[in-house]
Amino acid sequence: MFAGQSIILMLAIPVAGAVLSLLLQQPRQVLTTIVAVSAVEMALASNLWAAVLAGPGIVTAAEQWFYIDAFSAFHVVVLVLVFLLSSAFAGVYFTNDAEHAFTPPVARRFGALWLGSLAAMMLVLASNNLGIMWVGMEATTLLSAFLISLYPTRLSLEAMWKYLIICSIGIAFAFMGTLLAAASMRNRAAWSKPMPCCGRIWHRPTRTSIRH
Repeated sequence: MFAGQSIILMLAIPVAGAVLSLLLQQPRQVLTTIVAVSAVEMALASNLWAAVLAGPGIVTAAEQWFYIDAFSAFHVVVLVLVFLLSSAFAGVYFTNDAEHAFTPPVARRFGALWLGSLAAMMLVLASNNLGIMWVGMEATTLLSAFLISLYPTRLSLEAMWKYLIICSIGIAFAFMGTLLAAASMRNRAAWSKPMPCCGRIWHRPTRTSIRH
C-alpha cells in the first residue's frame, strides 16, 4: 500500500502546493489548489491509517526519521479532515467576502501560508526526532500567525504578535518538558540495561524507547 511513501508524499505535496500557489494568477485557482491538495492528503492519510491498522502497528520512512503509529495516524486523519473541510469553506468564504477584496496577491499569500502550515503540522506528527518536531511546531506557529494578519490592519497585527508571544512561550516550556522527560527515561533505562555512550536524544529518538 506504499505506506512509507505516503508519509513522504504527505510532507512534500503541501510544500509543492504552497510554491504553486505563489505562481498562480487568479484567486479561484489558488482556492482550487488548496482544496485539491487537501483531498489528495485525505486519500494518503486514509491509506496510511489503513496500513497501520492492517500491518505491525507502525509505519516508518526515511530510515525511521519519520514514524507513524496508530495514535499519530489517527491524528493525521483528523488533521487532514479538518483542513479539507476548512479549505472547502474557504472557497465559499472568500468568494462571498464583500468587506475585503480577495485580490491575487492576498490569495497567493493565503494559499502559501495555508498549505505551508499543513506541511508543518504534518512534520510535527510524523517526526521521530525531538528537534525536528520542535522546528515543525514553531513553523506552524509562525505560518498561522501570518494567516491572522492576512488583511493587515492595526487590530490584526496586534492579534498576531500577541498570538506569537503566547504560543512561543507555551511551545518553549513544552519543549523543555519533553527534553527533561526523555532524558529522565533514558537515565532510568541506563540502570536496567547497558546504553550506548552517545545519546540519541537529538538523533532519531524512537518513540518506543521513550514510552518504555
